[in-house]
Amino acid sequence: MSDIPSPTPSPVAGTPVAQPAARPPRGILRTLFLIAFYGLLTIFVGAVLVAWFPIEGAVAGIGAIPYLVAQSSFVALLGMTVLWLLAFSRLSGGVRAAGIALIVIPVVAFVASVRDLEFTADMQIQPVFRWQKLQTEVVDEYRRQTAKPAGETAAVAEPVAAIVAPEDMPAYRGVHRDGIVIGPAVRENWREVPPKELWKHPVGEGYSSFVVVGDRLVTMEQRTEGEAVVCYSARSGGELWVHQTKALFDEAQGGPGPRATPEIDGEHVYALGATGELHCLKLGSGEVVWSKNVLGMTGVQNAQWGMTSSPLVVDNQLVVNIGGANGNGLLSFDKLSGNLLWKTSGAGGTGSSGAAASAAGEEAKKTADAGEDVAAAGSAMAGYSSPQVTELDGVRQILNFDGTALRGHDVQDGHVLWTYDFRNPPGVNVAQPVLLKDGSLIVSASYGLGTVRLKMTQADGKWTVTSVWPKPSYDLKAKMASMILHDGYLYGLDEGILVCFDPETGKRTWKGGRYGHGQLLATGDRIVVLSEKGEVILIHPNPKKLEELARFQALPADVKTWNPPAMSRGVLYVRNHHWMAAYDIAAEVSRETALNR
Repeated sequence: MSDIPSPTPSPVAGTPVAQPAARPPRGILRTLFLIAFYGLLTIFVGAVLVAWFPIEGAVAGIGAIPYLVAQSSFVALLGMTVLWLLAFSRLSGGVRAAGIALIVIPVVAFVASVRDLEFTADMQIQPVFRWQKLQTEVVDEYRRQTAKPAGETAAVAEPVAAIVAPEDMPAYRGVHRDGIVIGPAVRENWREVPPKELWKHPVGEGYSSFVVVGDRLVTMEQRTEGEAVVCYSARSGGELWVHQTKALFDEAQGGPGPRATPEIDGEHVYALGATGELHCLKLGSGEVVWSKNVLGMTGVQNAQWGMTSSPLVVDNQLVVNIGGANGNGLLSFDKLSGNLLWKTSGAGGTGSSGAAASAAGEEAKKTADAGEDVAAAGSAMAGYSSPQVTELDGVRQILNFDGTALRGHDVQDGHVLWTYDFRNPPGVNVAQPVLLKDGSLIVSASYGLGTVRLKMTQADGKWTVTSVWPKPSYDLKAKMASMILHDGYLYGLDEGILVCFDPETGKRTWKGGRYGHGQLLATGDRIVVLSEKGEVILIHPNPKKLEELARFQALPADVKTWNPPAMSRGVLYVRNHHWMAAYDIAAEVSRETALNR
């Protein structure tokens, strides 16, 4: 064989010759990459600025979007930096390898060390690391350490009836659910005389608040054995009794645990768990009087963030809001026997009372007890506000602000008197409606809805709902916290920033104080803010300007605080989903004097 290569045959005339695919010059790819990188960097910086300096107007309801964009673009920037070092950088190989290692190794180590991710209301990431104990383990360990030796546990005397004093707080946000607390004056010189910590200890996860009557302090929390209704001593913080149900609700943003706040009525306490477990318990001992699952008996699916509405005692009834596919899902039970009195259309009823509703309820319970499938009425649009009793145009009624609308219901049989549609895409209506002196209502929500002022009137049994303002106001968008009415002005958190709002004009008078998605209470001439980072801030309500009088760190800042505070006899009770504490903030009143008023 000859090593001389054969000559390449000449192409036949007219035959096309294949050309190699043209590649874009490396410089062009490098330029395009830089444009994309700096464009993403601009988006990142812009998202951070929008998050910290919210845009005014309706678009300010974008809420969590800036944080989501900032966090995701930051991760993308890290990835693009690694790609740049691999493909486009003109640095030496050693320098590029070192740069890639400096990015990849910490990222891999971080991901490997994270057990779970928690989020604030604005979707800021809060990592939970593998070396941190589960909160149920923390609570179990604390209970073991504080358990009394055998034989020393004294039975708690069960009261014949709990006498509710004006200074007690037996229900969510107080007797009228307006966030106003009756009690002694609050001292203001917290720098010189800090609030006195009476007790502080771990608590199970969940977002329930406290209710307090005398020395009994009741809340709900998640424990190893399940969902728990727990009664503590208001004086010592010690556990008096616990009732547990094998139930667990858990979702990505809020995590595990119950959401609703119990209610104390006489010698009973009523509690609604996140999975629909409804209990009537004896206040003195925690013994079960009656119990049922309101979702199981109706076939209504749970809400996205669980059953959150607190139960409402009105006359001889216990009313709960469970939603339904189109909202309007109220159930009414005889508060002593647990028999169903009436239910509205969202819960599979018509709002009729009497034997028919009771029979229907008993039949639904039998079906659920027998293990038969109950036809689901659809995902619950229960919203996250709680029913309340008020009087409009001379008619006493139940207000229910669910995920679809605000409705007025007849107290006796639950039928709908009037409806005002108020819906945002996620069905998140949280803030309690506020009754003004003229009988009109302020209703507020986030996600593009804003605030409206409504006037309800009736003639010959026919109700009319009128908007007082020509259009909604976007100067206040109550996302997760209810508002406080003080001397004719509203004070509320607008996407986490405190505002003073004039309900006469629909305009705010000032905006300031970044407290996150915390909660508010009012006592005397002061407003108490519990921030999302666990700070307590004392505010003098002034329609002209923000006046901060004092502040202190009540709960750890690294755990989000969404639970509303409670207050009784000058003692402030606060909790989040890891810690609970009590602080004496009364002016010139000792702890024992305040508790024994």
